[in-house]
Amino acid sequence: KIMDFETAVKTCVMQKYFTLKGRASRSEFWWFYLFQVIFILVAYMQDFTSFPFDERNFSPVISLISGLVAMALFLPGWGAMVRRLHDAGYSGWWLLLMFTGIGTFVLIAWWASKGDSGPNLYGDPVVSLPPSPVPTAEDGSPKWY
Repeated sequence: KIMDFETAVKTCVMQKYFTLKGRASRSEFWWFYLFQVIFILVAYMQDFTSFPFDERNFSPVISLISGLVAMALFLPGWGAMVRRLHDAGYSGWWLLLMFTGIGTFVLIAWWASKGDSGPNLYGDPVVSLPPSPVPTAEDGSPKWY
């Protein structure tokens, strides 16, 4: 299923906030990942412009706004990573590779790989038809005005 940016964000945040079951398409995963990166960067910029900054007491701790954003996006991000692994046929437990350092590169390769085309242990493939460019009537025929 090829998803656009807005649909991917709505799916991950509103519909599947912390859903670990099922599968996520590549477009759903990567669009949501881009959303997370942009949103956290904006939050960091907001932190640095809103709160006083002193070079002598700089600490690498996460500030208030960016910390809240990161906490809010942690669960949907984790869920999207697990569902993306499911689409490629891997268990969500493989996310523990992330803590090895080098395992992150393996995970990125799996997230970027094409998912199983048929049903697998984690469900049916993520399939959707793109929206029709021509409005249709209830019987499926083109709607003429």
